[in-house]
Amino acid sequence: MGKRDVVPFGIKGFDKIIEGVPPGSCLLLISPPMIETRLFCTEFIFRGLQEDIPALFIEMDDSPEQLKLKALRYNLPLVNAENKNLLKWIDGYSARARKTLKDTKAIKRVSGPLALSDISIAISGAQSLFNNISDTYKLVFDSVSTLLLYNNPETIYRFLQVITAKIKNSDGVALFVLGQGMHDSQVEMTIRHMMDGTIILDEDLTMNIVSFPITISKKKASLNLTKKGFEVKTD
Repeated sequence: MGKRDVVPFGIKGFDKIIEGVPPGSCLLLISPPMIETRLFCTEFIFRGLQEDIPALFIEMDDSPEQLKLKALRYNLPLVNAENKNLLKWIDGYSARARKTLKDTKAIKRVSGPLALSDISIAISGAQSLFNNISDTYKLVFDSVSTLLLYNNPETIYRFLQVITAKIKNSDGVALFVLGQGMHDSQVEMTIRHMMDGTIILDEDLTMNIVSFPITISKKKASLNLTKKGFEVKTD
């Protein structure tokens, strides 16, 4: 199985700007807490699933069940990919929200943002599975901010160093979400330094590509959310 040069991001119009993402890349998405951010991450994963690129969604701020319902409203059905063993979840939200839900074939429940070892082990398990079926995969971590609310920054730095190394070594493409304006500037800059690129998404859905793993000519675009997902238009 040959290694591909880039992995399509999948958002309509976005790959014309970035020309795809190199395997082994970790991107930071900085955004205010809003449903559009989560839908953006969901579509990033969904478009890969349409091309049989497996995906792992690590959700600390919403349950997989609720997120699947929200995605369905924008024509982003995820259940079929679960049935095909292409989509896996790590649910760190439900237990914290006092929801007594069990693991499923697609969903691994962890006790919450303090369960960093359990999250790391679950990530490794998904990566091993994906390695047998694809030369790459996509990963979303929503969100790093929630981890920082429950752990000290140094602990999260060490955790991210381990996770990003796993992603790079396994040729994944990852999107880590960080809340805009929620953290000390030094914390934000340290996390940005650990990533291969940073995208800032504002409340008006203006997207600024601060840095990227490969050279790109345009660094600003506008997002438009339609009933069929996002469209990207450059200024």
